[in-house]
Amino acid sequence: MSEKTREILHYILRLKTGDIKTPVIQTEIINTCMNELMNRVPGERLLIRKNNNRFHFLKDYRSESHYGLGYFISAKYNHMPDLISLETLKTRPNPKEPNEGEAEKTHFALGLGETEAYLILEKKHGGISIGLIKEFIENQLNIIFKNNNKFGKHYFLSYQLLVAGDFLSNLNKMKTIRVAEIYTPSEILTDTFVSDAIIPAEIKDNIIITLSAKKKGTLSFIEKIHSTHFGKNDKIISRLRVRGKTEDNANMVLDTDRIIEKIKIEVELDENGQVVTESIFPQLATIIRGMI
Repeated sequence: MSEKTREILHYILRLKTGDIKTPVIQTEIINTCMNELMNRVPGERLLIRKNNNRFHFLKDYRSESHYGLGYFISAKYNHMPDLISLETLKTRPNPKEPNEGEAEKTHFALGLGETEAYLILEKKHGGISIGLIKEFIENQLNIIFKNNNKFGKHYFLSYQLLVAGDFLSNLNKMKTIRVAEIYTPSEILTDTFVSDAIIPAEIKDNIIITLSAKKKGTLSFIEKIHSTHFGKNDKIISRLRVRGKTEDNANMVLDTDRIIEKIKIEVELDENGQVVTESIFPQLATIIRGMI
């Protein structure tokens, strides 16, 4: 077996029902859905994209405490170009059937928070993307839990990319900042605005102040807030989290409590050049456990 470096992408998932007025749904239902799918016939774990002749199949999902590990197999069908030899440069007809394709594995880990889930995804050309995973999970939730959705709406899964590197450097790369969450110790808010009678001692250590930009606007002052208060002796801000978009309009999350360091891992490849599942699962499990 040979070894290969694989890049790992980090995402935050939030589940709602498509109605902005409804609350965020606890993410445990995603894990329940994936476990239920593994009890069903393979044909019910399939996502077909006829526009590009590709299909994606949930091959494996293993649920642990507060997280799960799995992988999809993706393939392109109705694509049978001739084969060519590296040694002779001669071609021959491709023996594939029209409904067959080369199986490409994409591994992932799913971590379950209370109102957010964390997805660790192997970056793989020819594999399944985060957008297709979103579509797959939404479709399955709406099939499996159709009669159990108390809100009477379709489930909607949103995702945002957690990026690696310095907080301020990445902040400057964002085209727009739509939402900022400022975590401040409860005693700071008590001393500044309200009395202990309003904020009792039983409250959580941090209070979250949420700032939202106006339509088509951006919170351009967040860098100044970070530079002035985060990590300073006044301890006014204990954590800062922002959501927005990059220059190419991808959703992005920055979080001072979730600075990602490891984005590449070493994995074993089999004789067909595919990642050996048992070589990547323990590494994904270690990463996802550190996030939940």
